[in-house]
Amino acid sequence: MRHILFAMAVLFAGLTVSSGAGGRRPKPITEKVTFSSRGETEVQLEGVFSYPQGVASAPGVVLCHPHPLYNGSMKDFVIVSLEQELLRHGFATLRFNFRGVGNSTGKFNQGVGEVRDVLGALAYLRTRREVDATRLYVVGYSFGARVGLAAVAEDETVQAYVGIGFPLSVENRTWDPAELIRRATAPLLFISGDRDQFSRPADLQALIPLAPQRVQVQVIEGASHFFLEPSPRAPQGQNVIYEVAQHTVQFLKSQAAGGSARRR
Repeated sequence: MRHILFAMAVLFAGLTVSSGAGGRRPKPITEKVTFSSRGETEVQLEGVFSYPQGVASAPGVVLCHPHPLYNGSMKDFVIVSLEQELLRHGFATLRFNFRGVGNSTGKFNQGVGEVRDVLGALAYLRTRREVDATRLYVVGYSFGARVGLAAVAEDETVQAYVGIGFPLSVENRTWDPAELIRRATAPLLFISGDRDQFSRPADLQALIPLAPQRVQVQVIEGASHFFLEPSPRAPQGQNVIYEVAQHTVQFLKSQAAGGSARRR
């Protein structure tokens, strides 16, 4: 498994979602930032905070990368592709390295400390004047989807969650996805490829009855766990990550609009 992920990272790290040939948009503003894991000031996490120019008080998204022990980092092409598409649609984003990855201090903590890392990222977004702190979302991929959901279960202020390649169909799982879903109060969208052996659509569909008003599942035809396959439904021959990004943006935009209406 580790060798597969490493090979994918090497071959496809530069792949991202194209925004097409539409009108020119101002280039997003990007900053390298550092913040602490919640309750652990000694764990300093490096990240990249980006926001679109000309958008006041943008909704904010924390992006959580795949497994640190299998070369996962904030440079993962799924995470970077999502960042680009979210920025194009007016969201502010924070992608970051979990503890022990890159220049983030600390060491891998079996998905326990990493939940605090996500909570620390949410806390950081709340300090930024460019972000509407009442519209915060969590998007995670693979391992990042698992710890992201655990963070959402602890933080009731998060307005929505997207789990991509949620690692439900794995052996020797030590955590209970049903418990996390019951504890989370936000709307949840799970996105999986129909060829994903770690996130089988049938297993995800079985989660819907746990919270039928809040849980949605979107299956990407022809996609594996790595979302590298070409997509016949995407423009310019792009791969299936284009579809993942589109579903993510549409879901979060609908939640952001709903949140604005509720506040009025």
